[in-house]
Amino acid sequence: MKLPAWIQRFAMPLDALAKEEILRLMMSCLAVALVVITGPAQADCQAVRAAVIPLISGGRPIIEVSINGKAVRMLVDTGAQGSAVTPETVNELGLPRDSNRRTTVMTVGGQAVSRNVILEKLSFANIVYSNRSISVTALEGGMKEPAAGIIGSDVLIDFDVEFDFPQHTLTLYRPTGCTPIRPPWDGQYQTISASVSNRHQLLFPVELNGQSVSALFDTGSRGETVSRATANSIGITDAQLDNDPSTTGTSGQFKYATRRHRFDSLAVGTDTFHDIPLDVVDFHQTGVDIMVGADYMHWRRFFLSYSSGLLFIQKEQDEAIRRDLATRTQAGSVSDLCRPAPAILPTLALKPPVAVSRPWIDVPEKAQAEHINGCAAVMFHLAADGTPIDIKAVTESPVGYGFGELFARGLAATKFQPTATESKWYYEVHRFYGLQ
Repeated sequence: MKLPAWIQRFAMPLDALAKEEILRLMMSCLAVALVVITGPAQADCQAVRAAVIPLISGGRPIIEVSINGKAVRMLVDTGAQGSAVTPETVNELGLPRDSNRRTTVMTVGGQAVSRNVILEKLSFANIVYSNRSISVTALEGGMKEPAAGIIGSDVLIDFDVEFDFPQHTLTLYRPTGCTPIRPPWDGQYQTISASVSNRHQLLFPVELNGQSVSALFDTGSRGETVSRATANSIGITDAQLDNDPSTTGTSGQFKYATRRHRFDSLAVGTDTFHDIPLDVVDFHQTGVDIMVGADYMHWRRFFLSYSSGLLFIQKEQDEAIRRDLATRTQAGSVSDLCRPAPAILPTLALKPPVAVSRPWIDVPEKAQAEHINGCAAVMFHLAADGTPIDIKAVTESPVGYGFGELFARGLAATKFQPTATESKWYYEVHRFYGLQ
């Protein structure tokens, strides 16, 4: 059999010309290899900041946006596949209907087809969208922070996104085409490989009772919600769930039943929570076993690199947490559950007193053991030297964990600036986080 000419060439003894050609080929390949090896190291893979946006709410992330020139507030919801406005917002702003489009909306309670409206202009920070068609849907029932709608993953997918919950900021970064993008953080942080679903949602692995399941990073969810099918798959029977405490929730137009089941463990990256109560709901969303929500996020910051398929997590150190908490304990700034009733508002001082020093108030032991978040509120007078007197625990949520008593003791040890009058009632609310 006769060999092809190009093979015969290499089968023959090398002459000077062949040696020269092979050397030139080797040098060319080496140059290409050097570009491949050194290219990413030389390129700037740091994120390019597009906008920094204050987070208004201490709970789920609410930001200021403008719709057709009207300032409103919207929830930034990484779990929502699309942005939406509420029916109330449509009526208030007179938004025109988009007769050419409807949207299928997936919620915890079920699936619905929503009509669309057209936003002539949607903007936040320096980001502007024109003539955008979005769906109309009601927000989750019982939502404490008022919002005109949601900014969903259809918008967020255009960026790499940093949520810094302790510092109350949302930062958007423009992907540069260089991967992997790394967050511009000092100190240690953990990196988790993630994936972006066809609905633009970020999914990442967690362990539930020691078994790997798929989690949705969901800033629109108040807590952690496990699908009933997933609970069944890791050995939790329907009989066990039927014996658990139950409540009813609403999502959009749907009502759904929730069971509160205590799981042996939940591991998110290097954080493991033991004997943890989680909501179990009979929801069906492709690729999602559990939704990880806001109560896990409070004392952390996250960098969602949609462009690289990575999730970065950094937990704030104790000093930063305490500094943040000192800011949050100003009157009426934390939790709607523990805010004063309208009837007593006229009796309160309009401005909170200025604290000179505050003790660190830990979470009650029972709440720590059960990973329960809560809040407490107190009313008090100030003596002339700034000492709190007449301290009255007004409310706590949930009851039975000692939040009110612990906060009252912490307030009694707080030193405020001297005051000229003792006649004013002051009101403060404190949020405790048992899930950190």
